[in-house]
Amino acid sequence: MRFLKLATALLAASVLASPAAKADISVVYPDGNASFSWYIPSGLAFIHWDFTGDGDIFTLHSTGLADPLYASLSGVEEGLAYWLDYTGTSGSSLEFDVYVNIGGEWFYVAPFYL
Repeated sequence: MRFLKLATALLAASVLASPAAKADISVVYPDGNASFSWYIPSGLAFIHWDFTGDGDIFTLHSTGLADPLYASLSGVEEGLAYWLDYTGTSGSSLEFDVYVNIGGEWFYVAPFYL
């Protein structure tokens, strides 16, 4: 019983003493999908909801503490998040329209073939 109390106290102290996230991140994509990044004491948690289920690809960039991280994909404009909107096939390639989130606004970048 004494060991259980000590273990519970140590667990509570470690959770309370862990650093809080500086800025948890959430992004809502133009098609209504959403991504979230939270820092939790045991690590980083990412959640993405693909409500439409239409083959799009979504990225959300953050540091290990869930702070925003602006990054560039293959030399494309730096942004917090990218939305690769699936538009169909072109020959044997998948075709996407690429959008980037810069400061809460979405901008069209270019088509992308995978």
